[in-house]
Amino acid sequence: MLWRAQSALLVADVHLGKAASFRAAGLALPSGHSRDDLARLSELIACHAVEHLVVLGDLVHNRASYTDALNDAVIAFNRAHPLLKKTLIEGNHDNSAGQCPSRWEFSIHKKDLSINRLVFSHDPLIEAREGEVVIGGHLHPTARLRSLRESVTLPCFWQQARRLILPSFGSLTGGYPVRPAPGDVTYLVTPQQIFRNAHW
Repeated sequence: MLWRAQSALLVADVHLGKAASFRAAGLALPSGHSRDDLARLSELIACHAVEHLVVLGDLVHNRASYTDALNDAVIAFNRAHPLLKKTLIEGNHDNSAGQCPSRWEFSIHKKDLSINRLVFSHDPLIEAREGEVVIGGHLHPTARLRSLRESVTLPCFWQQARRLILPSFGSLTGGYPVRPAPGDVTYLVTPQQIFRNAHW
């Protein structure tokens, strides 16, 4: 999500190093997803003149994610964006993975971050105070896009009253099919078009 007034890009649930952690557990997954996800971030940052990257939790998957290859990829990402401010609001996976390396140059927030009545949190279900809006991740919301002959399930933004839940940014994450209440809105984003309430 772009916050143009702050030249900020907000993403959630990147889960860097997930494939490496699976391989460490004996499961055969191909490498390269973290490098590709960082490349997508770089493209968005360059395209939209982003000055501040805010990760709403789960930057990495677990302790086994901290490999030399991932460290090299993040250092290369930092070199490509030397003036970029980077903020991580820790999520449940970050907490269990251990301290983010200082050389990754993220400003770490253990809890929620409030800016101009917007509350940025990994957990989107925290209670907002009067006049506040919570923006979070964690749930990996998805919605279904249907045609007459086929359908596809894709990540979506899920808007509720005083709450916006971002889709997972990582390319190797699962999804949670949304169960919208009356008044909720979903936005399924494809490269060509944004579909509002695609699952209905």
